[in-house]
Amino acid sequence: MHSPVLLLAAVSLAGITSAQCPFADPASLARRANDDDSGSRSHVTQYEIDDKDEFMTSDVGGPIEDQQSLKAGGTRRSVLLEDFIFRQKMTRFDHERVPERAVHARGAGAYGTFTSYGDYSNMTAASFLSEEGKQTSTFVRFSTVAGSRGSADTVRDVHGFATRFFTDEGNFDIVGNNIPVFFIQDAIQFPDLIHAVKPRPDKEIPQAATAHDSAWDFFNQQTSTLHTLFWAMAGYGIPRSYRHMDGFGVHTFRFVTDDGDSKLIKWHFKTRQGKASLVWEEAQILAGQNADYHRQDLWEAIESGNGPEWELCAQIIDEEDALAFGFDVLDATKIIPEEYAPLHKLGVLKLDANPVNYFAETEQIMFQPGHIVRGIDFTEDPLLQGRVFSYLDTQLNRHGGPNFEQLPINRPITGIHNNNRDGAAQNFIHRNKRPYTPNTLNNGSPKQANQTTGRGFFTAPGRTANGGLVRERSETFDDHWSQPRLFYNSLSRVEQQFLINAIRFETSNLESDDVKRNVLHQLNKVSNDVANRVASFLGLDRLEPDSQYYHDNTTRGISITENRLPTIATLKVGLLSSLQSAESQAQAEALKESLEAEGLVVSIVGETLDGAVDTTYSHASATAFDGIIVTTGAEDLFRLFGSSPLYPSGRPLQVLLDAYKWGKPVGELGSSSRILANLGVNSTDGVYTSSEAGEGFIRNFGQGLATFRFTSRFATDSASDYESTSNTTGISGCVRANTMDRIRDLFRQKDVRDEYSPIIEHDNPMEGTALLEDDGQGVPFSWFEYSIFALLGMAMLWAWNMFLAAAPYFQLRFRSDVWITQNFQSAILTVSTITNLGAMLVLTNMQAAASYPFRINLALTINVVIFMLLTASTSIFLDASPALYLTFLLTMVAATALAAGLIQNGAFAFAASFSRPEYMQALMAGQGVAGVLPPLAQIMTVLAVPEDASGGMRRGGMRRDGDASDPASGGASSSAFIYFLTAVIVSLVALGAFVPLVRRHNQIVDARDARDAHDMSASHASISTVGGHPRKTVSPLTLLGKLHWLSAAVALCFAVSMFFPVFTGKILSVRPADDGATGSGSGSGSGSLFRPAAFIPLAFFVWNAGDLAGRMATALPFSLRGRPPLLLALAVARLAWLPLYLLCNLNGRGAVVASDLFYLAVVQFPFGLTNGWLGASCMMAGSEWVDEGEREVAGGFMGLCLVTGLTVGSILSFTVAGI
Repeated sequence: MHSPVLLLAAVSLAGITSAQCPFADPASLARRANDDDSGSRSHVTQYEIDDKDEFMTSDVGGPIEDQQSLKAGGTRRSVLLEDFIFRQKMTRFDHERVPERAVHARGAGAYGTFTSYGDYSNMTAASFLSEEGKQTSTFVRFSTVAGSRGSADTVRDVHGFATRFFTDEGNFDIVGNNIPVFFIQDAIQFPDLIHAVKPRPDKEIPQAATAHDSAWDFFNQQTSTLHTLFWAMAGYGIPRSYRHMDGFGVHTFRFVTDDGDSKLIKWHFKTRQGKASLVWEEAQILAGQNADYHRQDLWEAIESGNGPEWELCAQIIDEEDALAFGFDVLDATKIIPEEYAPLHKLGVLKLDANPVNYFAETEQIMFQPGHIVRGIDFTEDPLLQGRVFSYLDTQLNRHGGPNFEQLPINRPITGIHNNNRDGAAQNFIHRNKRPYTPNTLNNGSPKQANQTTGRGFFTAPGRTANGGLVRERSETFDDHWSQPRLFYNSLSRVEQQFLINAIRFETSNLESDDVKRNVLHQLNKVSNDVANRVASFLGLDRLEPDSQYYHDNTTRGISITENRLPTIATLKVGLLSSLQSAESQAQAEALKESLEAEGLVVSIVGETLDGAVDTTYSHASATAFDGIIVTTGAEDLFRLFGSSPLYPSGRPLQVLLDAYKWGKPVGELGSSSRILANLGVNSTDGVYTSSEAGEGFIRNFGQGLATFRFTSRFATDSASDYESTSNTTGISGCVRANTMDRIRDLFRQKDVRDEYSPIIEHDNPMEGTALLEDDGQGVPFSWFEYSIFALLGMAMLWAWNMFLAAAPYFQLRFRSDVWITQNFQSAILTVSTITNLGAMLVLTNMQAAASYPFRINLALTINVVIFMLLTASTSIFLDASPALYLTFLLTMVAATALAAGLIQNGAFAFAASFSRPEYMQALMAGQGVAGVLPPLAQIMTVLAVPEDASGGMRRGGMRRDGDASDPASGGASSSAFIYFLTAVIVSLVALGAFVPLVRRHNQIVDARDARDAHDMSASHASISTVGGHPRKTVSPLTLLGKLHWLSAAVALCFAVSMFFPVFTGKILSVRPADDGATGSGSGSGSGSLFRPAAFIPLAFFVWNAGDLAGRMATALPFSLRGRPPLLLALAVARLAWLPLYLLCNLNGRGAVVASDLFYLAVVQFPFGLTNGWLGASCMMAGSEWVDEGEREVAGGFMGLCLVTGLTVGSILSFTVAGI
């Protein structure tokens, strides 16, 4: 059935390909030759030919003799035309080549397996997504766009990411790129785009590059290219490997269910290796050193058993929302930000087998956007519609006829039954003698399949076409500048610099000044800063802002450098050693064994290939490694001008310095640990030195590899650096700016990505349209939600503060029992702390199926009931004995402490689930407000209540000696009534306000479950259950391992702070008691503030005001959430505040520093300020240092640590009670 000509050609080319392959591992090839190939390649192995132990034959199968010479009439006579062996061999060679692809010519491919996470039949009728665990064979081809087949892998370009699914209902292709947008909006512009970016027709240069006039002339005139251009100029244009880049379907497609319901979708492939890119100089050097760098990396990873993986995701939106976001989702130059449409994880794709023959498989595979299956449908995207035609049409030219679908790599695993016939190189022998439809002579076969019969492909029933015939694009495609700015805003500062440097490089190669000025004009519509930084570099005039499309919006998932790699397996490490040192070699061998155990690929570099050396310095380059370690004893090789006949002068040092300047992790061991320092390299960011290669060094170096690129080593500038007309001054400005960047970097977060602000439509005609719900990872910020969390934080502490405020009332109720009067406050403190801490411990370990909203509602309900009882107690049971009332009070305290544990555990976990640190800050700010108001109320009460006739200031409206006839009457009873009633009101208001927050949380959980890998009922439209599977249970020890710095810092912070109430209750004003009094007995005037009854609440108010200010200060840009060790160090430093209290007027014994201003402004306010800022920072950082599924329990765990600190501090504070 199959053409022997094609098959024998594949065999001969397989030999040529393997012979010429510069990176093939002979051992691995030999292993595969002896194995039975199956798995993801099983459907093509039937077409393979194995020549082992076989005689050579002609193309028609006849055995033939030696082909080393032509057949001639004697050894020196004329060649005979009858030599069919020569004619066959030469003819086949002359026709081996087929036209290369017009675009995406340079590529590499591999087989893989896609495994579905669940049954998604409620979203799509696609069979390969219809069952959990269902596996589908795939083939993926990666490529560059502009270069020819012989160009280098590491050129700056958009990279192709085309995937074929060999499904049980036919082939399905996602023909995408590693960038989610494309240059043009309409397919008719495609020839112009390619003509512009390809080499000049006269010179055929530059190859695989856009740094020439025609490309940038087109970019200027066709402004839809700007968005893709920005992505390509950033790290996305030069990925570290195919394995470290995402893939995107670019276009909007449709999911269609069996019932005909449809949704709009965009495809995403999210790499499980993490995103990483090269730096430009590194990419340029690699293009010369190893043009096959990316294909070699892919091949070796698969051969070693570490094939890359991607999760297939989809953004899903309703059809009616196509214009809801201020742009048209059918526009291929636009992304749908994830804040608008979260990613739903559908399954995982793992590449697990390399091709056997590059030409027969990777080169001959033919991808086509028109290869779709039931359950997937097109949209009216004008670029997609044109690609559906073009990709099919171009194969006719490449393969000389329409039967290329019959090539082994293009054949589906299902049967092929249609009426298509004949054509060049027809492989099939059709038995059907009635190749037409309809027919009766063949019983109507092949029968037609449709929506209801035969599981046929069908178009979404809701699709319509209407309107007049026009040749113009929709006005919804017109904005070409807002999204390039969105992309730029979402990059880190260093990534923005990389993008600008790339544009500078490209435009500096342009010959036309007009093209350069047009570039600046378009850049200025995106960013005046970018335009002027490029203009200054090109020596052109600065531009005034063109601000129509300017905005400060950002979106998540854009930055590459701000995220650590999730795995370091298969990364490459070079061990720089010296054969002149036995210690160096021994250390290198031991280190190699340890690093390889971590899954790393390790090469020992030495002077010659002796011993365990894998490569020599003459061949070595920093481009070959992701990290460098210099072993002890090798330091003599790193002299600045060291030379050797074995390698180019200075090569070892060059390898080390290149790795450093490209931001790679560098290790120096033993006697080699001062090499960089001796050269004036002072930065230690990503430089690991140690006396020996112990576990700590290996662990730290591994963390450096996960960081991958230490961006603090790269200089940055700004447009203001070039404002001077003097070029010298401008350059010096850059130096100063870079110095300031390094200073700022000391305080910059290293391992936690920035929290991106939500996207807000800019000049959006659809403003006000509701957005799709987010998935809880980077939830859009809402002031309404922030206010509710602040109210919850206020309710969290309000109840306890009311007990403190009502202390004078309790004292009067107990005054007839001296022992209870002296000890009731200690009893309240003991019962509350033990109950609260016990509740937190129990709740922290109750994670599975925990409902944090339920815990919050229960806590608030308990508080309502408890304080209604307390409110009633101010009017009834007045004759109860002190012992009975103490029992009642301690019961209320225990219940309130239990409620406090519930709301602390629930609220902190609940806030963490939103993945917005601002909401954790809102809780802390609400607590701060609850701390400020009670002492303020006490001050106002004292100032409002006059002295009695004997000069005794009343407390809470009652004389100090009370009223013997009615202990609960008067002002104290009224104040307690008000305190308890406000607690009821605050709890009720919080309960009511919490309802919409619970609804919002349910929407987030729905979206998260919809993209959960193992949720069988995931759905974009609706999910009936919240958390359809058990919540991930996380051991407290696991959380302690991840949050040890933060948990210790928050516990110590609040433990130290619990000393302040003891001191504050004892420190009096240094002013005489009658200072400022009016002498009238009214007690009015400022002097009243300095009496103990008012001064002590005033001191509490100042401390709590500082605490509130500190909590609010966490909203400022400066943050140490990314530096937990420094937060712990600051928590320890707060211990220095405690001795300052001893300088104040303790118990009226006199002050060392006789100044109330010193006490209030230097001691109290800063002590509160540091407590609020440090505590809130720790709580906000907790969710950023754990995995997504651990965020809720991490919030509860941090709450437990906070309560633990309060408890320990309360107990330790008794040590200073007698001062």
